[in-house]
Amino acid sequence: MPAKACTNGELNKIDLMLVTNDEMLRLPTERVLRAENFDVVSVNSRDNALFMLNRYCPSVIIVENGAISPRDIENIRMKYPAVRILITGEDSDYKDLEDIYFIPKPLNYAKLINKIKLIL
Repeated sequence: MPAKACTNGELNKIDLMLVTNDEMLRLPTERVLRAENFDVVSVNSRDNALFMLNRYCPSVIIVENGAISPRDIENIRMKYPAVRILITGEDSDYKDLEDIYFIPKPLNYAKLINKIKLIL
C-alpha cells in the first residue's frame, strides 16, 4: 500500500508510524503489522516520533494515548494534512480533534489491521 500523505519527494514514504513507549506493545505490534506487509517505522517516544517525521511520511500514525499531545497532532497535520491518526486506548485527551480514529486497548490485532485498512 502506498503512503498517501506525502507531497515532498525528499521524504521516505511509509504506510505506518507506531508511537508507544511500551515495549511490550510496540515490538509485537510492529511484527504483526510487518507480517501484513505494511511498511512500518516504530518509535518509543514523542521526541523520536517528531524527529522521524522529518525523515518519513506515514499514511497513518498509530499513537498510544498520551504518547503525543493533541497540539503535536495538530502540528503534524499542518505538515502532513492527509495523514490519518489512530489512537490506541481511550479518546479523552483527543476528543476535541477532528478526524481522529480510535481503537480500544488491549489491542486486538485483527481489529487493528481491519481499522488501518478502512482508514487507508
